[in-house]
Amino acid sequence: MLNGTTGTSDMLLSVNYYNDEGLVVKSFSQHYKGGTVAVGNFDEISNTYDFSQAIEICIRSHKVSDVEKVRITCHKPLPRPVTSMMQQEANCVR
Repeated sequence: MLNGTTGTSDMLLSVNYYNDEGLVVKSFSQHYKGGTVAVGNFDEISNTYDFSQAIEICIRSHKVSDVEKVRITCHKPLPRPVTSMMQQEANCVR
């Protein structure tokens, strides 16, 4: 549980779900909307991992009264081929 910071005795709940390797696959966290705690006000984060256990896709959903207001999806960047210009810049002393 996270302690409320609004000067009230309200507490914000946070729950994490893990896979067999101990990595967080889903997380739910309540948030204050309008200065009050409500069951339907929460953030949901879902993670998927690649074979090396690095996050491949992360989806964050911000919900108010159980209605999704904002959705952010992050993808692991694809590896870029190293070009001769990049190699030259990496070898430069600045």
